Amino acid sequence: MLAEKKDHAATQTYKNFGTPVMVNLLNTFGAFPTRYWHEGRKQGYEKINAEAMKSRCDVRPKACARCFMACGKLTTVKEGRHKGLTLEGRSTRPSTPSGACASSAPSRRSCHLNDVCDRLGMDTISGGNLVALAMEASAQGRIAEAVPYGDVDVAKRLLEDIAARRGLGEVLSKGIVEAGRAWGMADQIIHVKGLEPAATTRGS
Repeated sequence: MLAEKKDHAATQTYKNFGTPVMVNLLNTFGAFPTRYWHEGRKQGYEKINAEAMKSRCDVRPKACARCFMACGKLTTVKEGRHKGLTLEGRSTRPSTPSGACASSAPSRRSCHLNDVCDRLGMDTISGGNLVALAMEASAQGRIAEAVPYGDVDVAKRLLEDIAARRGLGEVLSKGIVEAGRAWGMADQIIHVKGLEPAATTRGS
């Protein structure tokens, strides 16, 4: 039975591609949170899916103790400005807020933002959602600061500001609910008891 499960097609898919294999499926069904959950499909999702990660990065399986699924990944960026960056990831959950909610691409830049969060001791799901909220607030004119969608350098600085509690980061450091209230966006905040959801928790 164990050998059968180890050789199952689903097991091999997760081992080879990890949870980012869900990007294509979620986008097809319109359940891939984009532009702070305002859209369910991301144009150019091919730049942050599992295939993109495999083509632009050296990806090796990494398993939790005694698990044959090995859906975790040790990833090294092979090209671009972040060439040589090595991190554990990406999984679907962090790649969704940093790559889709915040509309940043391609895959290697999402890896960069995940690494920034790791080094700051910040949860990648919360960090990505907070950045995406600031970008949406900027797009709606709710804040004076320009925080354009898709600007990875701006996203990096904002994550650092959250950690240092300065500027917009001071508001965001209090959490998604408080930031929404402060910017008049309380009715737009996506959360469960104050915590930001990942892509796989979206029900509609």
